[in-house]
Amino acid sequence: MSISPPFSEPRACSEAPVSPRPGLVTWLLGLGLSASLFLQAQALELNQASEAELDSLLGVGPALSGRILQARRTGPFTDWADLIQRVPGIGTRSARKLSAQGATIQGQGFEGSQPSEKAVQKAE
Repeated sequence: MSISPPFSEPRACSEAPVSPRPGLVTWLLGLGLSASLFLQAQALELNQASEAELDSLLGVGPALSGRILQARRTGPFTDWADLIQRVPGIGTRSARKLSAQGATIQGQGFEGSQPSEKAVQKAE
């Protein structure tokens, strides 16, 4: 009668190690990618965002979020041109970066917004 060892036969050094659950790694990577896409897809309406939500945007700190909130007290932003005109420190480059992070004004991203007549008249 022969007794078998409680472990498997040793592998040759040239054999690659086998992952115990290769599907788990793929699933976790997919979950991370899905969460990342979900967070990027979340729109943040600047007319309704709280100070904390504004601060969560890259490039917006307490000073800039305070200026946005202060400008918003006089009324909601009509479009991106209105935001750029009313909030010191925000120009087209900043607006583009905010929009890329999901910020919207009246539901529009920076590239998709058209200046209102009121904002155009103010700019002239």
